[in-house]
Amino acid sequence: MVTDFGKGRPKVKNILDASHSERHIIDHGSLTEKLRAIRRADYPLKLTYFGRLTAYKGVDLCIRAVANARRAKGNVTLDIIGEGEEIETLRRLTDTLRAGDYVTFHRARVFDQEFFCFLYRFHLLLAAPLREDTPRSVLDAMAAGIPYLAFDTYYYRQLLESGAGAIVAWPDVDAMTRSLIDLERNRDKIVKMVENAVAFARLNTQEEWLKRRLIWTMGSNPILGALSPSETLS
Repeated sequence: MVTDFGKGRPKVKNILDASHSERHIIDHGSLTEKLRAIRRADYPLKLTYFGRLTAYKGVDLCIRAVANARRAKGNVTLDIIGEGEEIETLRRLTDTLRAGDYVTFHRARVFDQEFFCFLYRFHLLLAAPLREDTPRSVLDAMAAGIPYLAFDTYYYRQLLESGAGAIVAWPDVDAMTRSLIDLERNRDKIVKMVENAVAFARLNTQEEWLKRRLIWTMGSNPILGALSPSETLS
């Protein structure tokens, strides 16, 4: 919308709709433990998807990519967190692929500190949307020190500037499989992506975006611009 309707107009801003706070960002100890686990070749690369289990999210394609990677001796697992109308279909697919040993389903969880602590254990987010989407889950994942591997859609392509993601051709399961195998075998790439994810999350907390929006509002309003930030917020 910014590109289509606001190009060249200084008051039109592109806002990253983050919902995580500074307190949600992975702590130093958990981050150190995560990076140590990623570097261990004998330890599985722990993949995750969290969100609604609905058809257009392409979670079935994530399962297929992981199953393919396992058949190619990739040391990966997948944890799926969420609920939706596709849950039984996804469970049946997992059974059909005999993937139950490395694909685990979890119920939806409340969006709170405990949820983020649960996410800290995972190493890479998978996203295979079948249409354009702008999920905030990728930003929550970065706060938990989880970079992403996704199909090449506009949103995930735009987030490549974070250094915390990788994209593959849409909607190519084989391409996702190849990328998974490469990342699992070259884990230093994941380590760097994790570090970039945390740095990007710190710059894009909900609090940081509220500050930016306040500055933009004060700068464009002659009355608000005459007030101090404390006066404006009171």
